[in-house]
Amino acid sequence: MMRKVALNLARVSLVLSMLVVFAGSFVRMTGSGMGCPDWPKCFGHIIPPTDEDQVKWESQRFFEQGQMILHEEALWIANASFETDESFNPRNWEKYTRHDYAHFNVYHTWTEYINRLIGAATGIPTFFLFLVGLFYWKRDKVVTLFAAASLFLLGFEAWLGKLVVDGNLVPNQITIHMFGALLIVTILTLLINRLKNNTRTPIGKKTFYLFLGVLGISILQILLGTSVREEVDHLLKSGIERINIIESLPVIYAIHRSFSILVMLINGYLIYKLIKAGTGQKAYLFMWGGILLIEVLLGVGLTYLGFPKEMQPAHLIFAFLLFLVQLYVFLQVKPRVSHHGQSRTISTQMT
Repeated sequence: MMRKVALNLARVSLVLSMLVVFAGSFVRMTGSGMGCPDWPKCFGHIIPPTDEDQVKWESQRFFEQGQMILHEEALWIANASFETDESFNPRNWEKYTRHDYAHFNVYHTWTEYINRLIGAATGIPTFFLFLVGLFYWKRDKVVTLFAAASLFLLGFEAWLGKLVVDGNLVPNQITIHMFGALLIVTILTLLINRLKNNTRTPIGKKTFYLFLGVLGISILQILLGTSVREEVDHLLKSGIERINIIESLPVIYAIHRSFSILVMLINGYLIYKLIKAGTGQKAYLFMWGGILLIEVLLGVGLTYLGFPKEMQPAHLIFAFLLFLVQLYVFLQVKPRVSHHGQSRTISTQMT
């Protein structure tokens, strides 16, 4: 019974974690990352504003302590709850200095807010998973440690999200943010596999270690892709048109693009080897190949169609899905144990 509860909680946490990645990608695509200029509230509200008038200063209007407004192209926070006079009094307000982003766009605000809601929702099953995991300490410490690690990393991601907002989408922190999400998804997948306790199919040692290398390459490609996306965002902010982005990108883009050829070839070869080995995961292997093909086509589209913003989140999402399918199949196999030493021992005994 406890195993079933833990398994269901881990599955829900995994699905929600993936939704967070998808929502985060949509936020980046729409440029909504600073839709809520503060954290964890949004313009000082638990439920964000729906109209620009709600974040503007007005005379004879009541403001609550902590409420945020836009005034003279700057953000201000109410020092206390009060009703305004006929003119703006700076003594009632504290200027927000963590960043200089001072805009309101209701679409961006609610896009970012929904992203945060999904992140908060993910914390609920992950917290209960941690509690259930505590009961596993004597039975299986690995389950307990995985459950605790997923909760810790989720908390770390929330804290890092605050730093990203406070720093107005600081580039390096965004890459770390992405790596943290990838780590959460990996740990939850490992936990689900542990709780299911599946029988693993033996495959050749060379194929197994090749598989390990492919997983490492996939992680590297995702991180390189995230870095490229940050460079694209930086260039767009500087006024460069999307159609001219490629010629302005640094060498990391060329590395990412060239590396994708190796990724495609080595993945195709590994899928062939796994089908030949008869792992019993044929449906997932075909899914793997399909996702890989879509991912390559999206990469080609980004290169030759001037980085259309709709393709950027799709490219990231399929990279995550590719890694998830790879990881799932990897957890269903194990290196084949050589019986050469065993045969030698039996031969010696017979002599």
